[in-house]
Amino acid sequence: MAKKIVLSSVKILDVSDHAEGAHEAPGQVQYAIDLAHHQELVSKAAYFIAEHRNFAPGNEMGDWLAAEADIFGLVY
Repeated sequence: MAKKIVLSSVKILDVSDHAEGAHEAPGQVQYAIDLAHHQELVSKAAYFIAEHRNFAPGNEMGDWLAAEADIFGLVY
């Protein structure tokens, strides 16, 4: 079951049950990204953040959250 996150209303859609853009209001633009692709982007960004701090232990969650913030800022 493919899922996408839709940021205009911040909800996850099961795209097998809904046509693309079926929840769009007139004049409203929705941006959707495959959740697996989103996780891959965040994972790679978190790796580079950890690499920048020489992989010092103890801040893995901070790396992940910073990566998510970066990806959301770039993609959306």
